[in-house]
Amino acid sequence: MKTKLILIVGLLFCNGFICQTTQWTQVNVPTTFALYDISFPTPTIGYIGGDTGTLLKSVDSGQNWNLINISLDNVAANYPLGAIHDLTFINENYGYMLMADPNFSLFSPNPSMSSLWETQNGGSNWRQVGGNNSSLLSSLNMTSLYVKDTSNLFLGGHGWFYSSAIVEYNNSTWNGNLALSTSANSVWPAEVTDMDFHNALGLATTNGQYILRSTDYGTTWDTINAGIGNFDPNNPWAGTNTVLTSIEIIDASTAYAGYRYNDGDFTMGLLKTIDGGLTWDFDIGSATFAYPDFTCLSSTQNGTVYSGGIINSGGSPSQGIIFESSSNILWNYYYFDQAIYNISTNGLNQTFAVGENGFLVTNSAVINSIEQELSELDFGIYPNPVQEQLIIKFNSEINGELILYDAAMKQTGLTKLFSGINTIINVSSLPKGMYYLMFTNNKHRAIQKVIKL
Repeated sequence: MKTKLILIVGLLFCNGFICQTTQWTQVNVPTTFALYDISFPTPTIGYIGGDTGTLLKSVDSGQNWNLINISLDNVAANYPLGAIHDLTFINENYGYMLMADPNFSLFSPNPSMSSLWETQNGGSNWRQVGGNNSSLLSSLNMTSLYVKDTSNLFLGGHGWFYSSAIVEYNNSTWNGNLALSTSANSVWPAEVTDMDFHNALGLATTNGQYILRSTDYGTTWDTINAGIGNFDPNNPWAGTNTVLTSIEIIDASTAYAGYRYNDGDFTMGLLKTIDGGLTWDFDIGSATFAYPDFTCLSSTQNGTVYSGGIINSGGSPSQGIIFESSSNILWNYYYFDQAIYNISTNGLNQTFAVGENGFLVTNSAVINSIEQELSELDFGIYPNPVQEQLIIKFNSEINGELILYDAAMKQTGLTKLFSGINTIINVSSLPKGMYYLMFTNNKHRAIQKVIKL
């Protein structure tokens, strides 16, 4: 009874005291197929994967999207393409995807077989990933993908006997075959549904009540029971037939997990951990009377967390919902006419969500281009290319923060609070390559490409 009362109070609190503040704008795309995943390797370049081999690309920060006609090596041109349900691009040209067979269903308790493909020319041509010891893949039904860089990725799925499995691809070699005893029952396999890493900490969700946890960069994994699986008469809020759908690590201690109940039980907010994934509990702040099926999680560089979901409405077309929190305590939530399947940011604090029937929305007015913002702000950098000292010059005095990102839009650790006209950042410690320097404050946001020699 105490648990019920806490949850009810949480629901009333959330629905009564959180105001909707974000304006979401729908973006037109040239397809009505379901869209399952979105990836921004740079602030200007974005890709979306969807049903029947649908691949969209944007070169203007998500304002406009065009279809890419893809071809698969050693596959006939007229062969029916399956859903692109897991998609990651590392840069404009290099990317990976999981493509299911044409009978793919996002909510099947036993997802169809998928195959792993890579492209080196921006998505036009794809080849299956081979490598040393690739025979490991013959016993793995691939269902999820996590890409670290061009030579290192993890594949999750299930192996024989329906147990979860994770294998690693590192420098052209497949390692491990981690058959983990996570089968919730003998009917459906407990495949890995999503993975995320934060330094050495790795977490993965499964089609069941188990979360997999690694503290050694994914070399070994432990099994954690999230506590929301099989029915427990002493805990009536714990449902049956749980599917953990998504995972997002915020820092070394905090992470969120999304889930749904196949038997129609009510979801009571996202799952949250504050001890690095060892224990999990309901995040009451994200509980609503909508009781959605949570489908995805994402976070931005400024610490805002997003979750998407589906509201099933008794046989009528499903609606979607997006949750947003910048405090890890209070949540805003927004309703949409279409189910939400994935959320991502383009690195400019612009967040995009994709879903059913070609649905795409963004949480801010889409800029025409990076160059447009630069012309309004008008700051320059030199020398570029640079070896040691990067000089940043503005036309007039301004306050804000400078943040340097690598080519994958990950923070390098070089940040500087700035007030004035000119400043200098020492980049001598960085490896050679391409970087992005972002200036941001409450009025402006702009970015410049930097080449480090």
